[in-house]
Amino acid sequence: MAKSPFTSTWLTLRSGAPGLGGPFLHEAFAPLQYLDQLADDQPQIIVAIGNRQKTKFLESYLAVGPDHGASSDVRFAPMPLASACLIADCGLHTQPQPPRVKGGPQPGNSVLHEIKNSTGDATRIAYGVYRQVLSPFAAVILVFVSDFGGLAGALDFLDSWARWSMLQPMPNRPTVILVEDKLYALPAAKELRLRISTSLLRHLQVAEPTKPYARWDTDKIVRKCFQIQVLPGSLSPTCLRNALLDALRQATLERQRLRMDFSARHVKPLLRAALIHFAEQATVPFNIYQAARISNPIPTSLHDPLVRFLQCAAVAGIRDVSFIAPVAASALLVDAYPPGLHGERVSSTGY
Repeated sequence: MAKSPFTSTWLTLRSGAPGLGGPFLHEAFAPLQYLDQLADDQPQIIVAIGNRQKTKFLESYLAVGPDHGASSDVRFAPMPLASACLIADCGLHTQPQPPRVKGGPQPGNSVLHEIKNSTGDATRIAYGVYRQVLSPFAAVILVFVSDFGGLAGALDFLDSWARWSMLQPMPNRPTVILVEDKLYALPAAKELRLRISTSLLRHLQVAEPTKPYARWDTDKIVRKCFQIQVLPGSLSPTCLRNALLDALRQATLERQRLRMDFSARHVKPLLRAALIHFAEQATVPFNIYQAARISNPIPTSLHDPLVRFLQCAAVAGIRDVSFIAPVAASALLVDAYPPGLHGERVSSTGY
């Protein structure tokens, strides 16, 4: 099976320098051009987080990427095993000391985003990118256990993810798959969810001692954040790929239910909007629904004149849709992209 090469790097992390501010996320524009080719297709994004185990897995089982060492960036590549599917190879967290930013003019094919009010180290910034920028668009998130030093490290990562996801206005619910290898045999998904819920409960009892949290509360929180699955390392390559594709299909149905199945022409600007939002307000969750709206707020008084217009048209005996529809549509254009409208066909909207 021919491998699908990664495009050039999308994101790298740069530390600050005297007089230049920082830290920075360096974004290259070229990797997102693949989305232009998909147009109205609905891309499914698999976010793969890890290091060397991740790199070996992508090359050996998914035919993605050239032979290379683990890299400290975020890159994209189409996955040959599924149509309109992108792999986001995430190794941004593996570089604890990013290189310093260089001053001077930047090339026109990239841009620097200064991360304002940043208090975390490079690893925390990277995790924030995965959680706040990529996860709203992710159908499946692969977490490679051995790359986190074992199960405890992987569960700590998901525990912090669940704590942050409590702040999400309308949380996406991706499928998180823990990928084991021969060194780390994993318990069942139910046991993993129990461990994350228990760890989350301990953190909340310390952070909010006045609130009577119980384990069923944190279990509910975890269930709302993500679905947990396990991908055994003992599976044959064919069974492993089939299991991943089945998880991708189920996750796609879940995104459709949540009205998160954006087309590629919408994913591209929304993904960049999420990145810009993270750089500007790293501690504030990105609201993908709000970002999908036209930025003009709908007037509170819109209802009355629109009703009066329809009443006058009825009194005048006007039934011509070609006259009424443009007037109503122009009024609704003030806020013409509410959540879910991207999923509607023109024929179903009545115009």
